[in-house]
Amino acid sequence: MDLLPDAREEALAARTRALVATTSGADLWAQWAANGWFDGSEETTLTDHALRFRELGRALVPGPFLATVVAARMAEAADDTETHDDIRAGRALVAMATPLKALMGVTRVGGSEGGDARVSGRLRLFDGTGSTHVLMAVTGGGALIGTNQLPAGDVVRSIDPQVEVRTVEVQDVHAALWSGTGTALAEAAVLVAALASGIAEATLTASTEFAKVREQFGKPIGTFQAVKHRCADMAIR
Repeated sequence: MDLLPDAREEALAARTRALVATTSGADLWAQWAANGWFDGSEETTLTDHALRFRELGRALVPGPFLATVVAARMAEAADDTETHDDIRAGRALVAMATPLKALMGVTRVGGSEGGDARVSGRLRLFDGTGSTHVLMAVTGGGALIGTNQLPAGDVVRSIDPQVEVRTVEVQDVHAALWSGTGTALAEAAVLVAALASGIAEATLTASTEFAKVREQFGKPIGTFQAVKHRCADMAIR
């Protein structure tokens, strides 16, 4: 099995790399949408998304790309055409939320697997500023909450200064409940791995480039066996 990117995939990665190197903020978001890269349809493969997320990680690009892409794929699987179209066009920006311990309650409305739900409890919200929706994983799928229903909440210190984290308390707020979307959660794990891979590759590149120019005892430290072996180990891993 050949797992290396083919020519089309290499071109896709190169195009993404060039975009994140020259564009940021709202302009990057608009370009991402214009290219159709939030699309959750079958025409956009998980491999395509993973290659793009690798470049996001490599450039340490901030913003709720993960939640928005996962929400698009969930909306597609749940036949929520309106939400899917809004995400694809860049009109919907989706943040990620996780429930805190056992304090979160999700009550289905109407008794169906999909449809609507009421949510109560405490949420940990990631990259919520400027977002239109919040995505929360629930058993068998996801719940989508409009941010206009959420209070400002309390800021929580994050290990990553580019990620805004808040704790919010909600009481009986409305959520669209998507079922049959479990595959999207597994795909989210792949995209997180792609982000981490890009970050690790960027760290390797920065470290080895530094070892070429940083001198000790009149020589670049990269010429010393102990440093060379560490760089080689990073590359292998």
